This record gives sequence, structure tokens and C-alpha cells, in this order.
Amino acid sequence: MTWVRLDEGFPRHPKVAAAGPLGMAMQVAALCYCNEYLTDGFVPRHVVAGFLNLERISMNCWQNEMIGGGDDATWQLVVADVIDAGLWSEVDGGYRIHDYLKYQPSKADVEADRKQKSSAGRLGGINSAIARRAKTSRSEAGAEAPAVADAQAGAAAESKPVSVPVVTTPSFLPTSTTDGKDGRIENGKHDQTLPPLDSILKEMPA
Repeated sequence: MTWVRLDEGFPRHPKVAAAGPLGMAMQVAALCYCNEYLTDGFVPRHVVAGFLNLERISMNCWQNEMIGGGDDATWQLVVADVIDAGLWSEVDGGYRIHDYLKYQPSKADVEADRKQKSSAGRLGGINSAIARRAKTSRSEAGAEAPAVADAQAGAAAESKPVSVPVVTTPSFLPTSTTDGKDGRIENGKHDQTLPPLDSILKEMPA
């Protein structure tokens, strides 16, 4: 979509004022047509008739004329006023708006701008897709990290050896039982007296 460029002084421009209210309306309609179809200010003759609805409108009324007097407004009379005011010039096949490219964008400029915006839009879409994929990959990696860490910790725990204390009996202690009478212990066929506690403690390893 293109936009018609009109400044705040347009209605008071001498040429527009000379063309009259219907001429000003015709000029705006023609500017819109040229910007929409990128004609660089050319207005085909066959489209002008549809610019304005002039039904029941009179123009060129004379002074003291009765209401409804004068000529019925036609697109030809309005165009004649526009040409006389210097807004248009008649050319082969239609009309050309005076100084159109001085104030309105050309077809080449509009098409170049559209191409640039289209390329920028495609590039932006590609970059957005790449960013979304990267974000998804980071999220998936973040979700997998705790599970991987837990699995590694479990494997390490299973492979780590556990120290088990071993209790040994000192060699100096007899491996027999007491008879429960006089503190003597039976060791096979011979009886032995339990050594004193001091000697046992001296023989224990430090």
C-alpha cells in the first residue's frame, strides 16, 4: 500500500483554489489512483468518469440564477477546470498531473522499497527460526543435564570400593574355653592358666 502525500496547505494552494471544490476533489481522486496503480502521474481518460459522483450537482451557475440553474456538473467540465487551473495537462490517452513526481513517490522507488522490505522480512524470519531452534536446544540440554549427572553419580557410587573392618584374634590368646570352675582353660588334653592382664596388654600391638 502506498500513501498520498498532501501537506496542510493543499486546499489553499492557488491552483487548487482556482479549480474549485469539485476540481480539488478530482485532484485528490486522481492522486489516489496514480499512487495505487503506480502510473507516475498518468491518469487514463476512461477512468476519470468514475472518480466523482456528480449526480444532481450543478456548476457554472450565474449570478441571481434561480436554484437549480446553471449547467449540470459533468466530469468533462470538472476536468476542464482542473486543466485551466494548471493542475493537469492533456496528453495522449488521458491526462498527466503537474509536478506529480515532485511530491509523490515514483513507481521505481515504491518497487525498490517493497523489495527491500520483503528481503528484510525473509531475513528476519530466518533469524527468528534459528533463534527459536537454539532456544529449544538449550532447554532440552538443560532438562537432560540433571538426569545425566544423577546417572554418572550412581555409576561412580557403584564402582567405588567400600572398606570393611576385619577383626582378628591375637595370636597370644588361646582358642579354647574355660571349664567355668577355677579359671583354667582346657586346650586339648592340657590345661593352661590364663596369663596376667599386664602381660597381655604388653604383647598387644600399639
